[in-house]
Amino acid sequence: NRFLLEPQLWLISISKRSRKSLEKQAKYLQLTSDEQVAFVENFMKMSMMTYRTIYKEVVGFEVSSVLEKIPIPTLICAGGKESKIILQAVDMLPGILPEAKGYIAPGLGHGWNLEAPDLFNAMVRAWINHGPLPKELKIVSVMDE
Repeated sequence: NRFLLEPQLWLISISKRSRKSLEKQAKYLQLTSDEQVAFVENFMKMSMMTYRTIYKEVVGFEVSSVLEKIPIPTLICAGGKESKIILQAVDMLPGILPEAKGYIAPGLGHGWNLEAPDLFNAMVRAWINHGPLPKELKIVSVMDE
């Protein structure tokens, strides 16, 4: 959806000026009251140039064939309510990176690390300590959907 870059950046530039719009986004992410305030304040402080740079980096990302040569254990995880393209990436990337594992956090969205911080932290701790990942995480094949 790279063709949507400019229209989305235009919409963000408008919503960035609207505290109410940002408050709705913070609620959508299911942040606590304190986190909602911090989200709104930090987003309003970010310049549009910074946001544009971040967005272009994300949109311009392409999977490189060099990934096939990376022998480092890699955890790829997303919320189960994430967009289809992200879920497909969680399914596809472990087939490219030889030591990657892909998991979904069912029922959680884009900001699932904020929605379920205990699950997220348990996952990170388990991965770092080479232990079993939390049973709530699922290996899900979305490529056939």
